[in-house]
This record gives sequence, structure tokens and C-alpha cells, in this order.
Amino acid sequence: MQQLFNAGETLVTINNNNFGDPAVGFTKHFAAIVNNNGRVSHYACQEGQTINFSEASS
Repeated sequence: MQQLFNAGETLVTINNNNFGDPAVGFTKHFAAIVNNNGRVSHYACQEGQTINFSEASS
């Protein structure tokens, strides 16, 4: 995730290409708490969905 942020990515699809596949054949879920210059936002989704990290949600 940090590498994607460092590369300027804010629209990220949560998939095996970006994060690997630690449990083949099982649907995975993703959650993140992101601190961007003191602003904390929470994100969650299922594998295959896309998160727009430029949209703050808290």
C-alpha cells in the first residue's frame, strides 16, 4: 500500500495483482486506517473492488 501511495496512486483496486494471493480460492477483504498529514480515514472493501483514497472518510 505504501508503495502505491508513494507512486502517487489514489485509486487502488484491491486484487491479487496489487497484493498477492495468500489464500488461493478464498475471497479476501481489505481494511485500512490511513493517516494523511494528521487526517485519519477508514476504508474497507472486498477483493476486486476499488477504493478512492483521495476521498476522506472518517
